[in-house]
Amino acid sequence: QESRGLGDVYKRQEVEAAYRKALAAATRAVGHRKTTSADELRRAGQQLLGGVAIAAADEIQPHTKLLIANLDERSMPGSHWVCRYDGVWHDPLGSNGTGQREGFERRVQGSWTEDDPEQRREEDNCGQRCLAALMVGVQLGDEGFALL
Repeated sequence: QESRGLGDVYKRQEVEAAYRKALAAATRAVGHRKTTSADELRRAGQQLLGGVAIAAADEIQPHTKLLIANLDERSMPGSHWVCRYDGVWHDPLGSNGTGQREGFERRVQGSWTEDDPEQRREEDNCGQRCLAALMVGVQLGDEGFALL
């Protein structure tokens, strides 16, 4: 039991290190640390992951492995990016974003990663953070993505 707990600690450290490295690469690929457009994410996703689907809340395809989705519908300006890796959703705001994503969660299926925030409320880099999270998923698989 004790050794399994230690293994979990090491796995979490591995995930956090991979995420930090991926966030630096995603920020470089986008070219800034601020709010991102769908086109910026699409270009950076192509460069970093060989392609990623980008969608508004009302346009989500159910079986897309790598997806970044906005909480808002296409007709709205867009408020916040979340991502899905192999059916599991991730919100960079974690518990700080639960109120903001309530309606979105009712719309989509799938589980969510841990609710610990990677993004501070004053930061506007949810798109870059979603790219980084998907990179962790590709690198470390479902288990690593779930620990984000």
